[in-house]
Order: sequence, then C-alpha cells, then structure tokens
Amino acid sequence: MTPVQADTNPTSVEIMQRKIIKRKNKFNIGDNVRISTYKGVFTKGYLPSWSTEIFKIVKINETLPTTYQLQDYTGKLIAGCFYSEEILKTNYPNDYLVE
Repeated sequence: MTPVQADTNPTSVEIMQRKIIKRKNKFNIGDNVRISTYKGVFTKGYLPSWSTEIFKIVKINETLPTTYQLQDYTGKLIAGCFYSEEILKTNYPNDYLVE
C-alpha cells in the first residue's frame, strides 16, 4: 500500500481521529496552579522547586502535547504557554509569607 492509498483509506483516518479525541487533559480551565522554577547546576536542593505565586488556567491549547495559557491574579496574561509537567495544581495557601 502506498502512502497516498493509506491516506485515502477511511478506516485509518477514523482510527486516528478517535485517538486524538480520547485524550484527557490533566488540568481544567479555572484551576489554580504553580509554575516550576528553574534550577541551575549549583542551586541548593533545599530551595523550593515551585513558585510562591499562584496562577489560574485561562485557555487549554489542544496541541500535541497539550499546553496551557495562564494568568496571574491581577488578570494579566503570562507570556507563553506551559506544558502539564511544568505546572502543579494547588489550593490557596494556608500559610502566608512574612518579610
């Protein structure tokens, strides 16, 4: 079977569409999340791995892999999109940072 014949085969197209539709998102719109922070080679291990600021998911991009558009609590959109591995679902913090 040539590639042209494979693309015109309706069964292969239907199978691919079913696979794409069945993907489930790890996060939903409106979830509160934290962003992972960059750790360099010489960064101490006891420093936090996640940001202290909490963001909200505004848009889910159905790309492969799925990406998420975030905004902070002032309503300002964060530049770029984030993969599900880069964000962590969280609740509002029970403790507050003291300066």
